[in-house]
Formats: sequence, structure tokens, C-alpha cells
Amino acid sequence: MTPQTESEVKTLEAIADRFFRFTLWSQPAYPTSHDAKSITRLVENHCLAVREPNSPNVIQFTERCRLFLGRDVKTVELEAVVTECFSHLDALFFFGLLNRRVSVFHGGGTRSLVKLHFFTNGNEDVAGLFDKFRAAIGISLVGGLGLGDLLVVLVHEMVHAWLEIFSDATCAEHYSWVKRYRRHGEMFQRLFRFVVERVGALVPGDLLQNRILVWLNKMDWQVRQNSSWWDCFVSAVIP
Repeated sequence: MTPQTESEVKTLEAIADRFFRFTLWSQPAYPTSHDAKSITRLVENHCLAVREPNSPNVIQFTERCRLFLGRDVKTVELEAVVTECFSHLDALFFFGLLNRRVSVFHGGGTRSLVKLHFFTNGNEDVAGLFDKFRAAIGISLVGGLGLGDLLVVLVHEMVHAWLEIFSDATCAEHYSWVKRYRRHGEMFQRLFRFVVERVGALVPGDLLQNRILVWLNKMDWQVRQNSSWWDCFVSAVIP
């Protein structure tokens, strides 16, 4: 990475390290900008999947996804598969920051910045969610989604986590970039499309490509309708 990129990543590391210790009385000043557009560009131009497309990390992710997608969904442990994909995606696109070990309050030990949870009961029309207060991604195993769909849902929630934890909420454009359309603003749409299309390029095959196309078409249609789309994958099972 360039010195400028390293500085930008260090700013995000500092935000992560302070996430559970931040108070209104100690708002820090960071050396580099971290508005939603800046951190979207950081991923687009400098994430590992872009910098080193033939790295062992990329190759391992590609091979594992091919293995998972080629198996009957009933014969794999979905939680283990999605958890492994979470680690790979974090390393390839989000600089390992979502899985970064951070301190929790005073004497509260450490935890991953973002936790991954699964729910196996409840509304089968909700495939995923991100809870900023708990810094947790929830993935539903209720609706019978296949691994291709679950991978897209996981990317969706990881983009939420990235933008909502790290982007500067005091930026004048924050509402249109992040909060609009029930937290699916312009930078969310842009970054989600970038990551999911790059994942599709890394893992060739009709199965995943078709599911990615379905989700992107849904996103485009909802935006054209100017609707509050994707209240985190409501009506997620698409014909």
C-alpha cells in the first residue's frame, strides 16, 4: 500500500479500536478523511482483492467458494461456511477491520469489532440485518436460501457495517450517501455493487452469477421506484 493508503487504514483502525470506548465527551480528530465516499474509494482502489488479485488469500477464497457452491446445501454446515466466508471477505475487501480484535469498555476484555450471528427461527422473509448498537451481523437460516444467496446477503450486511461504523456521520452528504432509503444510500449501492460484482468475478460459474444478477436487478428496480428498499432483505426469496 502507498503511505497515503496506510494512513487512511490507520485512521480506520483507530476508529475500530475506539468503537466501544467512544463517548460524546471525547470526540477525536483523525488525520485523514473518513466520509462515506472516501472509505468507499479506499475499498475500490486499494483492498487486497484489487491490489493482489492472484494472492494466496484470493485463491483460497475462490477455491473454497467453488467447493461450497458445488455441494448440496443440506450436506454442509451453513453456519461454518458463512463464518468462513465472512473472514475471507473481510480480509479481501475490508482490510481485516470487521474481524479486528478490539477492547470492550473498561476491563471488558476483547471481541471482534463485528460479531456474526445466525437465527433459525422468526420471519423467513428477512434474510439478514446489521445492528450498529451491538456491532453485529445477523444472517437468517430460516428462509431456505442457497449458499449463493447467503453469500450476497453477507456482503450486503458487511457493507452496512463498513459504512455505518467507519463513515463520518458529520459529513454534509452523509444522509444521501448512507442513510437514505433506510440506510441504503448512494455509497451503499455503489460499494455493494462493487464488492458483489468482484466476488462474482473471482468465483466464476452460473450459479453465483445468476443470484448476484437477481439481487442487483432488485436493487436497481427499487431505486428507480424511489422506494425505501431492502429493509434488510425483506422479501428476500426472489423467484
